[in-house]
Amino acid sequence: MLTSLLVKNFAIIDNIQIDFDNNMTVLTGETGAGKSLIIDAIGLLFGDRASSDLVRYNENKAIIEGVFDNVSQKVNDKLLEYDLEVEEVLVIRREIFENGKSICKINGNTVSLSMLQDITEYLGNIHTQFDAQKLVNPKNYLSYIDNEKIQLKLTNYRLLLKEYNDLLKELSILSSKNTESVQKLDFYKFQINELDKANLSINEEEDLKMRFNVLNNFEKIAQNITEFKSLYQDKDNKGNTVLDAIYSSISNLERIEKYDFEITNLKNQLSEYYYSLDDLVSSIINKYSNQDFDNFELDEINSRLAVYSDMKRKYRMSIEEIIDYHQKIKKEISEIDNYD
Repeated sequence: MLTSLLVKNFAIIDNIQIDFDNNMTVLTGETGAGKSLIIDAIGLLFGDRASSDLVRYNENKAIIEGVFDNVSQKVNDKLLEYDLEVEEVLVIRREIFENGKSICKINGNTVSLSMLQDITEYLGNIHTQFDAQKLVNPKNYLSYIDNEKIQLKLTNYRLLLKEYNDLLKELSILSSKNTESVQKLDFYKFQINELDKANLSINEEEDLKMRFNVLNNFEKIAQNITEFKSLYQDKDNKGNTVLDAIYSSISNLERIEKYDFEITNLKNQLSEYYYSLDDLVSSIINKYSNQDFDNFELDEINSRLAVYSDMKRKYRMSIEEIIDYHQKIKKEISEIDNYD
């Protein structure tokens, strides 16, 4: 509350100091006695704009100073917000100069008029017959019913309001997306049908290219396989193949190892190489033994590779990206169909 008010050189007031107590204070007097000037002085402490006309005639400046105690926590919070010290009493001082300039001070610290107005917003209220500033300011509405129960309800309300706004935003996005998606639905269905028929696979294209390479060069492969088989299967004048000769060489080493034990390791290595080589040659010959050139298969592979080429050209994506896109538009169609 306002405990004391000093007014000096203010309009017709020379120098007065008024002390207030906890009870009701009434200012009385005849018209023109200066009652409204006291109210105006208090208004300046609350941040009203000053004018040089308010400086007493033949004086350099007017001074209004008010001392407040038991201020609310909101006022103290505002003081801390502006790095001003919170003290037992709050002293506000306005100095108005005849040149029109004015100074605002809080507890001896110079502050701007906007800072003063922000801090004193919760300090007090001046209202006249036609003016109830605090009552009509929406920022102050809750202060009239402020208590722990209201704060708890307010906190819960804010949480629910946030949840509601988030859901409303999500609904708005979904509605907008659905409107756009419905327009694209026929196009999506066309693409789904096209990609379903294409039945693309990440590995199939590479497998097809490898098989195409084999069939497209079948004559060269067959010629080289024939020469390969001849090297290993043709017999010499003694009726032995290359592998027969190697096997016979192992028998030679077996006959001498009883005289030279150091040859045993070398004979064993040669024996391992023989069996490995025999398996490799058999595998290579078997791989191509039953293969015949199939012109129909080559045409099918060409047709299938053309599908992959067309899809990559049309969608301007890699096969992996097209497959991902296929799944994406399936999901889009599902969301459109299940929008309600």
